[in-house]
Amino acid sequence: MTIHGATNNAFLDTASGTCTGWNDFEDISIGTEVIITGAASETVALGELGLPLMRGDGATRECEIQFVIPDVPHGERFYGVQIAQRDVV
Repeated sequence: MTIHGATNNAFLDTASGTCTGWNDFEDISIGTEVIITGAASETVALGELGLPLMRGDGATRECEIQFVIPDVPHGERFYGVQIAQRDVV
């Protein structure tokens, strides 16, 4: 199984117009570890964040940071996703 995801929270640096983690999100960048956990909170797969992409323009700009985690084992009742040291969701 492969998990696809994206995050776009608080990564638009309006001063420079770039997609970068800042303030409380400085640890979020290309290559940041993404951990997939199983129902018992054990790590079942690892991946990393991809290149941040700017979407939209003007007031509607936002950053999208994609990730793809291949080879996630089947059969868990549910999965968790953790990016960097953030809480598992």
